[in-house]
Amino acid sequence: MKNMSIKTEKYDPIMLAVSHHLDLKNYNVDYIETFSENLQITLRKYIHGLETHRITVNEKWPNDWWQAFKDRWFPKFLLDRYPVEYKTISIDQPIYGKVYTDLNTPNLKIPVEVFSLTNQY
Repeated sequence: MKNMSIKTEKYDPIMLAVSHHLDLKNYNVDYIETFSENLQITLRKYIHGLETHRITVNEKWPNDWWQAFKDRWFPKFLLDRYPVEYKTISIDQPIYGKVYTDLNTPNLKIPVEVFSLTNQY
């Protein structure tokens, strides 16, 4: 006998954007003077993706050569009095391993739940 099960996955909206810079000086049109000589065109589209895992990076390093010198060579009592100043970077980004492209809506900015049926014997 077959058992049917329903699997639900939540796909989050992802914005894709493509930008292109047009240099209007190369076009021979009379009304260009009313516009800027440069034009930036950006096309945006939302698709839905399922987050499979995340990339997390946390790094820090001394601000300049003097801070690096203090960090390496100063004894503890001087570091307590003159602490090393650091620059930090923190990145936490999702990786979308599955993309759902079957929606025909132009800018759907809400999460979508997708149901699928699986056969089990």
